[in-house]
Amino acid sequence: MQRQPARDRESGLSLVEMVVAMAIVAVALGLVVPIFEITNSSASSLQSRANEDAQLRLALVQLESEISSAQVLYATSPPAGSPNYSTTNTGVGAGFALLVLSDLHGNQSCIQWRLASGNLQERSWQPSTPPTSLAWETVASGLTNSASLPPFQVSSSAPYPVTIQLISDPGGAAQISIDTQAIPTGVGSASLASSCETIPS
Repeated sequence: MQRQPARDRESGLSLVEMVVAMAIVAVALGLVVPIFEITNSSASSLQSRANEDAQLRLALVQLESEISSAQVLYATSPPAGSPNYSTTNTGVGAGFALLVLSDLHGNQSCIQWRLASGNLQERSWQPSTPPTSLAWETVASGLTNSASLPPFQVSSSAPYPVTIQLISDPGGAAQISIDTQAIPTGVGSASLASSCETIPS
């Protein structure tokens, strides 16, 4: 009988070599997996931010359309002693809500906006039949306006520009502002001023 060479009998990996190889693979995975998770998290964060910015831009287009067709603009910071219809039943302070009587496409509506807890929200109703209560619809989120930078400002002088400033970055780096002109007869129109003064809860 011919003897097998010692080399053939001992071919393959020893237990020590297998343990070392497994340890190297484990270390490599330990380095690669966190990098993948960080990359995936960054991509999700960027996508979320892009979605918020897109929502905000669409909301501004809608705001501009509704305000430019306004018949009545209710002051965001009325004189002392005057009711603030813009903030009535909104739960937010002066400058953080806006109320208009809009005649967009010939359809007269009371439209109320507010910025609450970082969410830009809207609701609307027919001035002839105001509901007792009405839910808010969130149209944009992730906003960070502070008390010193209220989102809504209505000028008290003709032609009554409305300044809208919505800040979507905690550092204030990303700001979107528009100035839109309401029709000059809008503010102080005695015949229409009471149209939206009955405000749902």
